[in-house]
Amino acid sequence: MGGPYLEGEKALERLGDLTELICRIAEGGGTGHEDGSLLDGLLRDMGTALRERDVPQAKKLVTRMLSEILGYDQVRARFVMQNHLNKNAGWD
Repeated sequence: MGGPYLEGEKALERLGDLTELICRIAEGGGTGHEDGSLLDGLLRDMGTALRERDVPQAKKLVTRMLSEILGYDQVRARFVMQNHLNKNAGWD
């Protein structure tokens, strides 16, 4: 049955969805040139992590996007990422 968090393909799907949400928020907030370049680099890295099915790297990148692009502190960023992977959070 596993733990309370999604793993494998389902986790990658959820992390991809969260990445899309982060991008929409960043676009709506009007990221500056520097933030836009940073986001582009993080998105390239995220694409690689998703293609390689690297869940730990995808988690790190989502947490980094939340922190560096949206300005969340590290604790909040990690909480949001973990909450999106929680099977019991009611996302489905």
